[in-house]
Amino acid sequence: HMPEMDGIEAARTISSLNLDNPPIIIGCTADAFEHTRQKMISECCTEVITKPVSSAKLDKVFHATLTPNSANSAKQA
Repeated sequence: HMPEMDGIEAARTISSLNLDNPPIIIGCTADAFEHTRQKMISECCTEVITKPVSSAKLDKVFHATLTPNSANSAKQA
């Protein structure tokens, strides 16, 4: 619930920039329903984590989504 646009709209906007090295977008939500996760993934998020966020959750998602090449692309974006 961001003031100007929600997270899905933000992800959609970032994706529409057609960047040479598009960033990996990991959505974060308090909504733990699977349909919300699937909607966020279908709308340009690479993965979604739910709140409360723990270091274990972040570690799991980062290891699942980042490879050495994609990590470098994300840093450059």
